[in-house]
Amino acid sequence: MKSFDPAYEVAVGVFEGDWYDVARIYRRWAVTQPWCSKGTIAQRDDLPQWFKELDFFDQGNAYTREHFDANLHLGRNYNHTHGYHGPIGIWMTHWMQHKFDNKYPDFFPPLMGEDAFKQAVAEGHKLGVYYMPYVNAFIYATNAPSFTEQARQNAAMTLDGRRRAGVIAYSQHYMPYVPMCPATKFWQDKFSEIGRKIVQEYDCDGMYYDQVDAYRDECGDPTHGHPVGGGNSWTAGVREMYDRVRREALPAGKKIVFSSEYWCEEYIGTCDMALQQYSTADTRGEFISQVIYHDYIQTYGYAHLSQPFMPYVGSLYLAGVYGPTNLVSKQNIGGDEPNPDRLNFLHYLSDCRHAFGVKYLNLGARLRNPVILTDLPLVDRGQRRGGARMKSMPAIITSAWEAGDGDIGCFFMNISNETQAFEYEIDLARFALNSLGTYTVTKRELGRDTILHDRNPGKVTTRDSLDSAKLFLIEFKKR
Repeated sequence: MKSFDPAYEVAVGVFEGDWYDVARIYRRWAVTQPWCSKGTIAQRDDLPQWFKELDFFDQGNAYTREHFDANLHLGRNYNHTHGYHGPIGIWMTHWMQHKFDNKYPDFFPPLMGEDAFKQAVAEGHKLGVYYMPYVNAFIYATNAPSFTEQARQNAAMTLDGRRRAGVIAYSQHYMPYVPMCPATKFWQDKFSEIGRKIVQEYDCDGMYYDQVDAYRDECGDPTHGHPVGGGNSWTAGVREMYDRVRREALPAGKKIVFSSEYWCEEYIGTCDMALQQYSTADTRGEFISQVIYHDYIQTYGYAHLSQPFMPYVGSLYLAGVYGPTNLVSKQNIGGDEPNPDRLNFLHYLSDCRHAFGVKYLNLGARLRNPVILTDLPLVDRGQRRGGARMKSMPAIITSAWEAGDGDIGCFFMNISNETQAFEYEIDLARFALNSLGTYTVTKRELGRDTILHDRNPGKVTTRDSLDSAKLFLIEFKKR
């Protein structure tokens, strides 16, 4: 095949700039597409306020009440014992009756028992902890007790008439399965039933749905009522599955959150937050996706427990990433005796977030980083899962954001163990904004705001210093 008919009109041209400028050009088109039609996270009224103000996102499980209590320890140590700081989201794996990757979608009842699970969720809510149990939205295990011939007939089919199938081997489990066609009424009804039980009966706060974009083969079954092997029936079916659960939760008084991995832009508005690595030597891929979509879909990172705590947590915080999962809890702050230095650092970040950071780090659009003019030492961030080295970073890290009200916020943080003096430059002309003006420039620190310029044309070059593990915000408000 040597030709292709594009779905959109195509224009070819030239531009002056780099990959950031390309991302900003793409963003201007992307945010007008159907997947962004619900608006930004800040604008959406179908999302709960706790999600918009989220402090971090962690992973938990519910094999037993003791396992679940680790999440409650997290809430007690972080919020209750030390005064409330911010909401904590929990991606809840290993909660289902047949354990992980086994006999899906027969998740119920929870392995720890229905009453114990409901009670534990209620206790977590009192501590500012919110739960998104793991589900797999595409797999029907052929060895699941509920599997029937009707289920097989609603599975996806290849174009030559064979049912798609596979096997997952996890731990001691062996799960043969068929991937279900998301466009069928059978699977839509089944998934809606699962969602109602998790969200409405168990009072959970959403779901973590695995591999939203892992199965991309269009279904070739002509009896399913969709175009065979083409069109957008697969994507539309996936979106409808989750939108239906969300719609059915709203009349019950629940605004819920969907988190995932393997996401693509066509699922924005359906998927509210997604896993990204933030760990390889070249992080432009994550940066580009944030420049385009950070205010439309949130992301979180995964960490290895041996990674240096302050440099890694601090760098993700300043990148507007929830997490990192696994590093925040366990021996750090989730046990019976939390590490006081690490807990204090997280509380400081939380206080800064809720004093002046939410509209930028949680809800803002990512911009090009400000420029550090001083040659600073590099800080090692250890290695990620699998052994690959993390990218070392300068002792002073930065990020810049555009809030929904048009304010510009530029953050600076010291992730080293020593006080750092440095010179920096912020030039709003480098951010490819829609317009520029005259600004009031304020330096914002925890507990103190200082006006630096009352009528600034959008460019600041100055020297400053930061103590270890501290940050400040330079905020531009258009006059």
